[in-house]
Amino acid sequence: MTDKIPRWDLSLLYSSSDCPEMQKDMQTLSAQTERFCVRNKGKLAQATPETFAKMIADYDAVETKMQKIQAYAYMNYAVAMNDPEKVDFYKKTNQKTAALNDKLLFFELEINSLTDDQIKEKMTDPSVQKYASWINRIRSGREHTVDEKTEKMLAFQHMLKNEKDPKQRFALLADKTSRTMLTTYRQIAMHHYEEEVHNGVRQKGELKAQDLNAIWSKTQRDALGPAVINDDRSSASWTNVPHLLQTPFYVYGYAFGECLTSSLYQVYESGKVPDFATKYKEMLSKGASERPSEMLKPFGLDASKPDFWKQGLGMIKGYVDRLETLTDRLGMDKSKSKAPFSLIRKSKSAGR
Repeated sequence: MTDKIPRWDLSLLYSSSDCPEMQKDMQTLSAQTERFCVRNKGKLAQATPETFAKMIADYDAVETKMQKIQAYAYMNYAVAMNDPEKVDFYKKTNQKTAALNDKLLFFELEINSLTDDQIKEKMTDPSVQKYASWINRIRSGREHTVDEKTEKMLAFQHMLKNEKDPKQRFALLADKTSRTMLTTYRQIAMHHYEEEVHNGVRQKGELKAQDLNAIWSKTQRDALGPAVINDDRSSASWTNVPHLLQTPFYVYGYAFGECLTSSLYQVYESGKVPDFATKYKEMLSKGASERPSEMLKPFGLDASKPDFWKQGLGMIKGYVDRLETLTDRLGMDKSKSKAPFSLIRKSKSAGR
């Protein structure tokens, strides 16, 4: 029996992080990505089955090379997380590949924007068949890109309107308010944490654990106020959030989705948009093929304007108002009920 700890043989991928093969592959990857975008962006709908097969093969080649580089960078870092050179290489590789992934995003969006008949026709080429499961997985959620939250909202409003027991109404509202605040304030706090960490790394080159803990406590206090205690016992809670390392800068989408859902529901309730249901179905049928600014125009909503966000936050304020009314009606202790209300005011005054 040996006491030696088994280690990955990373030479199967690259001999080192600065070897000629790694440098060549990074350059090739950048060139392949640019070439793929120039040749294919905006052209999928008109592509023949043979051209579609070539597009997918090229996309697969780019993704395969990218995953090889990412795999090496991660495993090289994982075996020596305290090595500054390995950490730096891992961070820089992530930044580069994330930028390239952003450029490639259009391809899956365009696949989602095709009708069922269009995709069926394009998949008649035999070379496409081996990618059928991948295509189906991408398209499986295209009709639910936006409506899942809106359906959770319709169900909640229906239950709330039909529930007569004030205790049950309080429970429904308290649960909804808690979930909504987690989806908005907490996710935005995480986004601000990510911003400050990445800015700190750019300025200092390296942040120590105590720096990361301090930034976490600060951003949580800024967002949640005095109602939530952040001290030495919770300052390292960021370590329990894996996406902060693996997929940074996506959490803002939760807050956007929550405000979008609230704003859409209020437009529906107002009755100001004729034939709302038809327009809503048309929006869903587009999947993620259009930018939100275009998708929201038929509803008179503009996500670039402060009123859009105030409208979404206004619904949260309405939940808190109803909770306070029910608190009085049920004779409950209101000493702690001001915390959520103060968060609403704080978010408006701070512009967050």
